Amino acid sequence: HGSSPFHRHTYRYSPLYILPHYAIATLSGGSVHDILAHIGTKVVWLVADGATAAITLACLAPATPTTTLPTWLPLATVSNVLAIQIAARGSPESLITVLTLTTVWLVLRCTASREARALAAGVILGLAIHLKLYPVLYVPIVAAALALGGSATAHDDCRSLLGRLRHRTTGRAIAIVAVLLGATILSTLAFTYLASAAIDHDPAYIDEAFLYHVTRRDHRHNFSVYFYQLYLEAGEPGASSSLLPFLPQAACQLALLARFGGNMRAVPLHMFASTVIFVALNKVCTVQYFVWYLVFVPLLVPLLQQRVSLGRVLVYAVAFASTMGAWLGTGYLLEMRGQQVYLAVFAASAAFFTAQLAIVLDMLVQADV
Repeated sequence: HGSSPFHRHTYRYSPLYILPHYAIATLSGGSVHDILAHIGTKVVWLVADGATAAITLACLAPATPTTTLPTWLPLATVSNVLAIQIAARGSPESLITVLTLTTVWLVLRCTASREARALAAGVILGLAIHLKLYPVLYVPIVAAALALGGSATAHDDCRSLLGRLRHRTTGRAIAIVAVLLGATILSTLAFTYLASAAIDHDPAYIDEAFLYHVTRRDHRHNFSVYFYQLYLEAGEPGASSSLLPFLPQAACQLALLARFGGNMRAVPLHMFASTVIFVALNKVCTVQYFVWYLVFVPLLVPLLQQRVSLGRVLVYAVAFASTMGAWLGTGYLLEMRGQQVYLAVFAASAAFFTAQLAIVLDMLVQADV
């Protein structure tokens, strides 16, 4: 209605998210313009979900010239039920997945020069980081791949980032990293400035859209293994405990980068594992976070299909679904029925946490990279 979205207490996102709603409401006019805008915005996110599927197939199409991909893969890619449900309820996660998968396509499939790909990837990652902070995880992955990576389909003869740095660091590699980092930083700042200008530089913007997520301490609707700790600390002053999860997250990200950084073939696996570990170790975890890493699963098929049996895949699925179901059951009793089952919810969170990490660690061991 012409005012800053941050006047609404629960709005914690970029003002750019409301552009589809604002545009549709302005064009439609009349007494029902709000209803049309709500419906139209959801349609925009559903279209973005379809675009995500299309980009996924574009990434997969030339991935394995001598290997046939499963016939069910295109259908599974298009019919991601969780992603469709999230988009239909109005959450714009599909816009982020479009941007992240476009970055993957630029790294693995685009035939332009590496400098041009670094520039384009930097601009796209800058927009993604502006919209959601977590895509910053992908900056070192993309930088290492474009600067040090070999073929996207062949195996890498170096087994670590250190080896690649030792043998492949050149002036061109340094320039590619500089282009990517410069484009990412400038793009993030530019989109953030445009978003701020759109709401007359409301001072609440930076606090609510960015800084809030650093000290966020939700103890409801939260799959995180930190759930019970946050519940016990609810209402206590200070946010030191909110910063603790970043330490194991950072350690895990560095370990992944040390092993897979610069391995072009492993980029989808690296991004998937990086996102799973970030989500699993985060102090806040809601259902839309799972879309962030599930979107990479189709891209893992060429890396896993020769070594991971159908039975193993079923074990992954059962472990993920059963532990999530346990959390949903106990969470329902707590939040909808008012039963004091905090320890049961914590146990379910711990089981779900363990399942996520066990699955991704097994994939890292089994992957053909």
